[in-house]
Amino acid sequence: MNKNTNLDLLKLHNAFSSNSVIAYKGPFDAYIIKILSEKLKSLTIDIPSITKRSFTIFIELTQNVSYYSAEKIKIGKGRESGIGSLVIGESDSHIYFIIGNKVKQIEADILDKKCKIINSLDRDNLREYKRNQRNLIRGTNGGAHIGLIMISLLTSKPIDYNMIKENEDDAFFSIAVSFNKLKEDKFGYTKTYV
Repeated sequence: MNKNTNLDLLKLHNAFSSNSVIAYKGPFDAYIIKILSEKLKSLTIDIPSITKRSFTIFIELTQNVSYYSAEKIKIGKGRESGIGSLVIGESDSHIYFIIGNKVKQIEADILDKKCKIINSLDRDNLREYKRNQRNLIRGTNGGAHIGLIMISLLTSKPIDYNMIKENEDDAFFSIAVSFNKLKEDKFGYTKTYV
C-alpha cells in the first residue's frame, strides 16, 4: 500500500468515532504523552502483548509529532513541543492509531519517499533496512525514521499515510495504522493474543 490520497484524519476519526477510546489535539510534550500513554495502558492492561505493542506504536507516533511537527508551542524555558492530532480506536479484532501534524514540505517529500520504501519491503528486508538506517549519521538527509520502520514491523502491514499540501512551505502529514489483536491457531480458531 502506498500513499493513500483519500486518507483524511477527520474522515477516519468519524469512521472510528463509535470505537474511539482516545482523541486528542494539541501539544505532544512529555507530560501529555505520559498521560495519554497511561490511559492507553489502562485500556489494554489485561493482555500484556497488546499493551506492549500498543504502547510502542503510540510512543513512536507521538514522539514524531513532538519532535518534528512544523507547528510548535513553547512549553517553558526555551523548550518547544510539536502540535498534532491523535485518535486511538478499538474494535473486537483491531486497535487503530490515527495521527497527523503539519510538516515542512521538504520533510513531507522525504517522508513520502521513506514510506514508499518501507511499504515496498517484506519483513526480512524491513529488518535489514532498519539496521542500515541505524548506521547512518544522525541528520543525514533521508536517513533514520526508525519509528516508521518499527511501526510497520509491529503492525505487519504497510503504513497508510497521506500528505495534503497546505501552501508552498507546509503540508499536513497523517498516518493510520492498525494491528490485529486476534490470531488464528493452526486449526483456524481465533483467539486473543496473550
